[in-house]
Amino acid sequence: METGEAIHTVAMTEQKAFHGWNQRCSLFQVVAQIEQKMNACSLYELLAICWETGQISAIHNHNDQNCWMAVPMGKLIVQNYHILDQDLDAGRCRIEKADVIEMDPTDPVAVNPNSPVRKVFNPREFGNRAISFHIYSRPFSSCTVFSEDQKTCRDVDLVYTSEYGIRKDRAVC
Repeated sequence: METGEAIHTVAMTEQKAFHGWNQRCSLFQVVAQIEQKMNACSLYELLAICWETGQISAIHNHNDQNCWMAVPMGKLIVQNYHILDQDLDAGRCRIEKADVIEMDPTDPVAVNPNSPVRKVFNPREFGNRAISFHIYSRPFSSCTVFSEDQKTCRDVDLVYTSEYGIRKDRAVC
């Protein structure tokens, strides 16, 4: 079985367990997207992200890690980007929009390692919250974020709303 097929099978098999996440997400005051580290070891990291209507991630990469995403509740849009050029030391880049993918409970997504820059968002017109699960091939603590309009990029440290079910205090940018 191919890795993408395996991730799809896990997502579909475990969907019943995902229903409790809607309640868990509503326990947090919504000030930013809620990122919860659920599990991690040296081989992988599993995150759950709760999305309110209209929330958008930064344009970002996954620091050379493979990523598979599933949406057990709601639906999300993934806007992929191509890097035209990048000088991280100078903080400059040029990116352009590539393909757009819709994720829903029956359509998980494997991030294309040849085009690993994206933003994920929950459009207002969808009218519902969403929950996504992200499985990364190795844990990582930083990523590069990009501004299409300003043609800038920079590395940022990742922070989570909770880790392993324990809420963390964090500053919201």
